[in-house]
Amino acid sequence: MILVIFTPEIFISISFLFILILGVLFSRITKSQYSLNPSSIVGGLSVTTLLFAVVLAINTDLPVDTTYIFDQGLIFDKLSYYMRIFILLLSIPIFYFLTVYYFQIRGGEFEIFIIMGYSLVAMSILMCSLDFITFYLALELQSLAFYILAGSKKTSTLSTEAGLKYFILGGFSSAILLFGISLIYGLTGSVEFSSLSILLVENDTLLNKTSIFLALTFITSAILFKISAFPFHSWTPDVYAGAPLPITAFFSILPKIPLAVFFFRFYSSIFFNYPQEWTYLISIVGVITLLVGTFGAIYQTNLKRLLAYSTISHIGFILIGFSIGSASGLNSVFLYLIIYVLLSLGIFSILISNPYFKNYQNEDVNFINNIGELRSLFLANPISAIFLALFFLSLAGVPPLAGFFGKYSILLSLIEAKMYLIAVICVLASVVSAFYYLRIIRYLFFYKPDVWDFKTNVASPLAYLIAVLTFFNIFFLLFFDFILDLVLLMIS
Repeated sequence: MILVIFTPEIFISISFLFILILGVLFSRITKSQYSLNPSSIVGGLSVTTLLFAVVLAINTDLPVDTTYIFDQGLIFDKLSYYMRIFILLLSIPIFYFLTVYYFQIRGGEFEIFIIMGYSLVAMSILMCSLDFITFYLALELQSLAFYILAGSKKTSTLSTEAGLKYFILGGFSSAILLFGISLIYGLTGSVEFSSLSILLVENDTLLNKTSIFLALTFITSAILFKISAFPFHSWTPDVYAGAPLPITAFFSILPKIPLAVFFFRFYSSIFFNYPQEWTYLISIVGVITLLVGTFGAIYQTNLKRLLAYSTISHIGFILIGFSIGSASGLNSVFLYLIIYVLLSLGIFSILISNPYFKNYQNEDVNFINNIGELRSLFLANPISAIFLALFFLSLAGVPPLAGFFGKYSILLSLIEAKMYLIAVICVLASVVSAFYYLRIIRYLFFYKPDVWDFKTNVASPLAYLIAVLTFFNIFFLLFFDFILDLVLLMIS
């Protein structure tokens, strides 16, 4: 049963081990006599591996009933099934981004693909975790990979600084997490969510509710660090700005999904016994995170830092959805999450597919880093500029684009729960966020372009991907019922 359920993870682990060996062999051949690029070869093999992993994940039988593994340490249900496929599908273009990036800069470290591959395994286990030990091991495997990825650009002081800062703060959050888990175990004698849920209900008068809530708050704080929520968000802009562009895309898109799934399991199993405290804690954190991300992005000139603060504000929306504590709130969270990651994928697809030279004699390839560098994109590639503008308008919540329906679902759930003040704050924050998204559009279309030579030939896979995501963004209503039914199926 275990081998069947986790066939994709086992396949990825073994395949990337062989890819690592091949990468070492190809790097030695390169140094000796042939002009092979190990990064391009390993990138192609990695993308192929993930394609096969998607097929294996789809062919895994959809669980009719919830399956528990390792004495309820892991769970496999409809949510795990569909979200695993979603993560693997999203990882394919991100691995391709990195392959294109390394090809353009004529270099790169092939080991980065291996690290990213094993972080995908950690994400999959994280989504299925149903006790704190499994959760901690999966989270730390993912985090160790992220520390290396953040500092992977060895020639950049910003990347080194980002990796070091991420590592130090991440170690601090791990200590907080372990402290919270140890408190839970000391107070209840268990780390399994199912046992804790029963203990908290049946022995409510015997247990110290204040101490347990304090322990759960420590654990929640560590999770908030990982998802870039206030007040543990300060590492995010530095890591996004310092990491190479494909790694920034990786950080922005993939980790949010398994952590949101675990947050849902954590809430439904344990915090369900503290509904009022949960609503107060998460709603306050969500509102502040939303405001910090929104106002922090206003003064940013670096595009990746702006996207980091944009991510923080969207995390605020997601936390507010969790704080509602109703079925409609949870449905809106996962609907919002799916829309957000697909829009982010579209933005990074365009940024990756449009490298440029600063002058015709300069052979060094550059990727868009500052907002001012967008001034020449419309002149060089008007279709990419228009599609990029549509993605940013969608993030701002402009109807009838996809992002509008994500925010609308959150606001509707807030109104149904009679959380009117938070709904008003969300609307005002969306209005403010439109300012910096429109500023990007102003640079795209209304500023005098620089004399830069953009590469106008977009690689075919990226062109198809951008076209599909743009169609999804513009005609989201065609997919709305399908995605909503899928979310309802997963949550049920």
